[in-house]
Amino acid sequence: MKLELIFAWTGIFVIGIIPVLLLLTFGPHNHSSITHTLGQVCGLIGMTLFAITFILSTRAKWIEDLFGGLDKIYPVHAILGATSFILLLLHPLFLVMRYIPANIKLAATYLLPGGLISVDFGLFALLGMIILLMITLYGKLKYNTWKFTHEFLGAFFILAILHIFLVRNTVALDNIFNGYYVYAAIVSIVGLGAFLYSLSRRRLFSKRYRIQKLNEINGCFEIILAPLASKDYSIGKYSGRTGSKTGSAADMDDNMADGITFKSGQFIFVKFKNKNVNNESHPFSIASAPGDGNIRIIVKNLGDFTGQLGKLREGNIVIVEGPYGRFHNNTNTDANDSTHTSAQYDDEVWVAGGIGITPFLGLAEDFRHNKTGRVDLYYSVKNRDEFVHLEELQDIAKLNKNFRVFPWVSNDQGYLNLEEIAKNSHIQHAHLKNHEWYLCGPASLKTTIRDALLEKNVKASKIHDERFAFK
Repeated sequence: MKLELIFAWTGIFVIGIIPVLLLLTFGPHNHSSITHTLGQVCGLIGMTLFAITFILSTRAKWIEDLFGGLDKIYPVHAILGATSFILLLLHPLFLVMRYIPANIKLAATYLLPGGLISVDFGLFALLGMIILLMITLYGKLKYNTWKFTHEFLGAFFILAILHIFLVRNTVALDNIFNGYYVYAAIVSIVGLGAFLYSLSRRRLFSKRYRIQKLNEINGCFEIILAPLASKDYSIGKYSGRTGSKTGSAADMDDNMADGITFKSGQFIFVKFKNKNVNNESHPFSIASAPGDGNIRIIVKNLGDFTGQLGKLREGNIVIVEGPYGRFHNNTNTDANDSTHTSAQYDDEVWVAGGIGITPFLGLAEDFRHNKTGRVDLYYSVKNRDEFVHLEELQDIAKLNKNFRVFPWVSNDQGYLNLEEIAKNSHIQHAHLKNHEWYLCGPASLKTTIRDALLEKNVKASKIHDERFAFK
């Protein structure tokens, strides 16, 4: 496990137990009921973790650095969200346990709505979280609908804040510990601030592009995006819904300058402004090299959203947010250098399955310019007609002997495995640990290669993967 990741998890643990330490240090020492104390602890830790999930949702660069990429943050977000929910669910149950069975009526006052409005705020917040959890586990909503429902988490957090500051009764004592309301205010401000920042992030940091070129290649859509100056968008030279152009070609060329700065192998969130395409942003790997201003993405028709992309038209406005991702080590080089000169490569093996080739297309472009490092790319598909831009990769291999491409058709050659890779790349088993391994594609392919590498004593820190399911 990388040092940064250890630091991140340690930080979460320390922050999570702060309310426990405060309770033990500054709280009353004559706890009349252990269940009452447990209820307080569950509520405090639950709210703290709830706030941390909002921080993780900000997509801040420093958080990416800690966890090794945005795709690695989402599982952490899910774990903390589930833990927070369980603790908040236990919070009222432990608090009222002291009244059961002696005073069932009083216990019901705090477990059922309609009693005290301050308590109702907490119950409604918890009920909302239960509904969202049920939707997540058992609902069959489309991605954009599911994502919209989770924006209500901010409203439930506000209800929980109201509950914290308004409740005044013997179940939730005012004197939990000295400075309790100061701590609660800090958690509330941080969590609510992170949530509001997440809502405004797209407007603050997104860039406007237009579809310059649209191709269909072997069941995939190749989309070339050109940056669009903000003044063009604001004065109506391009229609956001249809992408129709009213300005001259000269005006368009003069004003295209407001693009993002990215590294090879990163990804972006893309929102297409077309009335026939879902209006939700989705993440896609950047399949082009940095430096020329344009962005290429390649999307395979795999579901409801991607199936709509055939309705896009050249000239459509596209909202781009990013870049994100720490897939390759070269994304940790100078952030201000978007050229190929900062790219760093060692002795590496890249394994791509199907549409998982997309981040490698941009990385491979560096070898048109960069002569250091040795890379073998294994590109696996089921059928030969599923290859995308294989000729482009082979052309790069002809230019640079340090870059080699190994096409693999599983229906003809069998399932790609580590033994075949080692044989074709002439890597002895003892030397597998001397390489950096980069995997992107279906989970089954990545798991097979990763498990085999670990069995050969390759350190986990040398195995890098792009969470294909995340996209």
